[in-house]
Amino acid sequence: MKLKYVLLVPAFFLAACDQQAPTESLSTPVKSPLMVALESMGSHFQQEPSNVIVNQKVAGESPTEALVEIEESGLMDDSVFAEKTIFSLSIENDRWSVIDKTTQVKCYPGRGHQEYSSDPCQ
Repeated sequence: MKLKYVLLVPAFFLAACDQQAPTESLSTPVKSPLMVALESMGSHFQQEPSNVIVNQKVAGESPTEALVEIEESGLMDDSVFAEKTIFSLSIENDRWSVIDKTTQVKCYPGRGHQEYSSDPCQ
């Protein structure tokens, strides 16, 4: 004889599953410069898949400054071959914060500059 078990979960337990945990808590580890930079890219980042190269530079055992470069190529654009977003970050109040963010582009041949620049492509 086989027994079947049915688990009944009250609705108030299920409703709690839809709530998000608080973003800040004492047990939350400090986010890395890379994670802060990726979150700063915004909701448009990688809506259309492209090639991505990420480079994070920090110095020493306990760095207080970081540089994160996020390079995207294979974009759905007829003039921009690649786009690089460069983040300068530092520690503020025990958290990594973006101090500066710049975006540079590299154009397709015949559409402008072939090196990364802040100048737009044609």
